[in-house]
Amino acid sequence: MRQELDRAFDAANLPRPRAWLETTSLLMVETTLSATQMLGVMPQTVARHYEAQGRLKALKLDIPLTAAPVGLVRLAGETRSPLLESFVQLVRPSPTPAK
Repeated sequence: MRQELDRAFDAANLPRPRAWLETTSLLMVETTLSATQMLGVMPQTVARHYEAQGRLKALKLDIPLTAAPVGLVRLAGETRSPLLESFVQLVRPSPTPAK
């Protein structure tokens, strides 16, 4: 995400922010945003949740972001439970149909 935001600033010929906070903690993001003039990046659904509670203001930006590849890891030799199998099928990319 950080690299994509850097590219967005560069593409817009804007200076990159001097201060960065990289965290996966939404509590840390909310606390930092409420105590500073910084901006934060979070999933749209989370931003809307905070906005509905009046805690943050979501800004609509048109920045193309792509998710990095993700892998699933589990213990070797373990049998997949039905719940895990359902999850794997849900997140596994569908094959692209031939044209």
